[in-house]
Amino acid sequence: MALLLAFSSSITSASASPKSTAAAGAVKSVKAELSNFEKGLFTHPPTTPSPAVKKKENIWVVEWLGATTSSTVPVAAIQAADKALGWKTTVYDAKGLPSNYVTGVNEAIANGANGIILIAIDCSYVEGPLKQAKAAHIAVTAIYGFDCNQWGGGPSLYSAAISFGHRIKGGAVGLWNDWGRASADYIIQATNGRPVTLMLDSYQLSVFKFYYDGFLSRMNACKTCTVIKVPWDISTEFTGTAVAGLITAAYTAHPNINSSLLGTTVDNGFSQGIHDLGPAALKKMKVIGGLGLPSEFALIRNQQALTATTAWPQQWIGFAAVDSINSYLAHRPLQDEGIGFQVLDTNNKKDWPAPGKYFTGVANYAQLYKKRWGV
Repeated sequence: MALLLAFSSSITSASASPKSTAAAGAVKSVKAELSNFEKGLFTHPPTTPSPAVKKKENIWVVEWLGATTSSTVPVAAIQAADKALGWKTTVYDAKGLPSNYVTGVNEAIANGANGIILIAIDCSYVEGPLKQAKAAHIAVTAIYGFDCNQWGGGPSLYSAAISFGHRIKGGAVGLWNDWGRASADYIIQATNGRPVTLMLDSYQLSVFKFYYDGFLSRMNACKTCTVIKVPWDISTEFTGTAVAGLITAAYTAHPNINSSLLGTTVDNGFSQGIHDLGPAALKKMKVIGGLGLPSEFALIRNQQALTATTAWPQQWIGFAAVDSINSYLAHRPLQDEGIGFQVLDTNNKKDWPAPGKYFTGVANYAQLYKKRWGV
């Protein structure tokens, strides 16, 4: 019997060794890249003088869903930037309905907009009206949305697209791929190279497509990584109850799940769904998601459903959109706005914002822009 047990043990040890080696190799393969993401991919706003256009410009913001923090924070920053420039701001809430995207852009054009800022709306949804805007020399830019030549196969219609210069390979698409890769890198390291990752699978918006493209490019190259894809229809399953239900069902079917991710704010039911899995699941779960909002840092701080976040400087992004419009209207070349993200967890708490405060990336971003504009 002892001999049999010893023989059995030797087989287990020998068979586990290659897998352990592969897992260790997976962790090693992400180490350098993850370190770069943990330092942050942002730099600083442009410092070359770009005097404000003197006339009172009429700026319209067309947002996908005004009830989301990922809209309200940049919108408030846009309003603050416009106020500093002496510009008028009108906000149109499409309430998540694609038919309203077109209505919002059409209303902006009809009301004499000089600039249009889309939030979480892809060019492909409003290609017709944006062609009219381009013909009328209206400045158009977007936050969390992609141009028609990036998503949809049409022409480029974002005349004042936020620039990443030569800093980010592939521009906005490349940055979103990096976001997904950063999430994969974190999960691989946090699970010691053996993740079984729950992924809410939706390619209905470009922001998810490019994010997941980056994530899967890294996970598919990992021999010890498993991805559990859960179909997610954001047009019918974006409510908190629906999202939480998808997570519960997935974990029930795959109780070996030990990680998850989400490339948007997690207060849409995602964090609640993770939390509802219970103490045993939470103890092993490594979860990265969100945009670095105060509520998300609170979840990490309190060890509730989130272990890391990909922090984006929401307010800086709003100022960057306005700066891009100012450059276009003044017939100046667009400059790298310095925007990027940073992976933050308990290992780099020195870079966290104070409780209740927003992650800014660069603390004096607003002053730098106002100096650039001469206001």
